[in-house]
Amino acid sequence: MKIRLWIKKSIPSIKLIICLIIYLSAIESSIVHASQASFHPKLAKMKSFSIQTTGNAIRFGKSKRYQTHGISVVILKGEPYEIGYARGVLLKDEIYEWVENLLQIIKQKPLNISPDENFLKKRAKKIQEFIPREYKEELQGLSAGSGMDYEVLMFLNVLEAISIDFACTSVVVRDLGGSLLRSRNLDLHEESTLPAILYFYKPKNGHGFVSISHQPGFLGTKTAFNENGLSIGGHAIYRTSKEYTEAEPEHMLRRRVAQYANSMEEAGQILNKAFRGDSKMWLVADSKTAGIYEFSQKEIAFKKMVNDYLILTNHTRLLDIGGMSKSSFDRYNEAKTFLLQNCKKMNIKKLIDLNRGNEICFTKYPKIKNLHSAIFKADTLDFWVAIDVPPATRGEWVGFNLHKELYGSGNDPEPLIVPALE
Repeated sequence: MKIRLWIKKSIPSIKLIICLIIYLSAIESSIVHASQASFHPKLAKMKSFSIQTTGNAIRFGKSKRYQTHGISVVILKGEPYEIGYARGVLLKDEIYEWVENLLQIIKQKPLNISPDENFLKKRAKKIQEFIPREYKEELQGLSAGSGMDYEVLMFLNVLEAISIDFACTSVVVRDLGGSLLRSRNLDLHEESTLPAILYFYKPKNGHGFVSISHQPGFLGTKTAFNENGLSIGGHAIYRTSKEYTEAEPEHMLRRRVAQYANSMEEAGQILNKAFRGDSKMWLVADSKTAGIYEFSQKEIAFKKMVNDYLILTNHTRLLDIGGMSKSSFDRYNEAKTFLLQNCKKMNIKKLIDLNRGNEICFTKYPKIKNLHSAIFKADTLDFWVAIDVPPATRGEWVGFNLHKELYGSGNDPEPLIVPALE
C-alpha cells in the first residue's frame, strides 16, 4: 500500500524528469546541427559587414567591443535586429560557452519547476507570447549573428521565468552635495558564472542605457542605468514555493523600464500595464527621488523614499507575499546601522564601504555569491562597477560616464578607480 502511494505521489516528478530529458535531448540536437539564419529584411545588410579592428576596439557595423581597466565593454547601436546580430558576432564564443554551461547545470540539477507542466518547451512558447516584438526581433538577430539556434536562445532567455534566483541589496542615499547615490549588489546562487560585461545600448527607439550582465546571450537586464538618470534592479522575494504564470519575463520588463521610462513614476506605469508573473521587488531611482515597488500578478504596492536613505533586500514591507529570511534582515540591519552613523557624510567611497560589509557581501553564506556591484549618480550620469571574483564589492571599482561611452563626449568620473580591499 505504501509503495502504491509513493508511486502515485511521484508520478508528477517522474513525468517532469522525463520531459526534461526529452527537451534537453532536443536542445543538444539543435546545437550539434548549426542553425541557419531565417530570412529577415536586414539579414543581407548585416552579412555584408565584416569585423574590423581599430586600436583596442573590435567593430562590427555600428557596434563594437573593447577592454578598459580589465572590464569588457560592448556598445550596441541600431534597430533591434541590427543590435542582436552585432552582439551575436562580437560575442559568438562567449554565447556558445554560456549555452553549454547552462545546459550542463540544467542536466545536473533539475530546476525548481511546477510539476503540473508537461513540457518545458511548451511553457517557454507560452511565455514567448508576452515578449515584446522588438526583443523577439533582436533575438532573431542574435541567433543569425552567433549561429546559435533561435529556439535554444529563446528557451534560455525565458529560463528566469521558470527558475528561482535569490538575493540582492540596494541602497539609495544623498551625498554631501544633496545628489542621489544609488548602490546595487547582485547576489545569486550561481554555479557557473562567466565574467560580467558592460552592455551599452543605443537603440533606435527609447533611451540609451547600460546593463551589467554575466550572460552574453541574455536580452533582459539584472541591473541597468539610463541616460535620463534612471536606475533599476530586481530583487527576489524569499519564498518557500514559486508561482508559475505565463507572463512577460520580469528581466525583460526591467529592460523595457530602462529603455523607455523617464522617471520612477513612469517605471510604475509600465509595471502596472504589464502582464506580470512571479512576485518580485524593484528599487527604482531617478535624478530626484527613489522608491520600492513590491508586486505580484494581482497587486502592486509602492514605498517612496521620504528620509535621507532607502534600503531594499529580500523581504516585503507592504504586501504579504513573502516569507522570513535571516540573511535579508541581517543585510538590511547592517546597511541601516551604517547609514545612521554615516548618512550626513556620504560619498562614493563611503557607499562602497557600506557594500563591503560582512552581511551584505555574503561572507557567511558561501553558497550565495556577490557577482557584481554598482553605484549610480543620476545627476552626472557617472557610475562605478565592481565585477571581480566574488565577493565582487570587495574588489576594485572602476568608474564610467554613461554619456561618454554612448556618445564619445563627457568626462571620466572622480574617483576613476577605487582599489580592492587587501
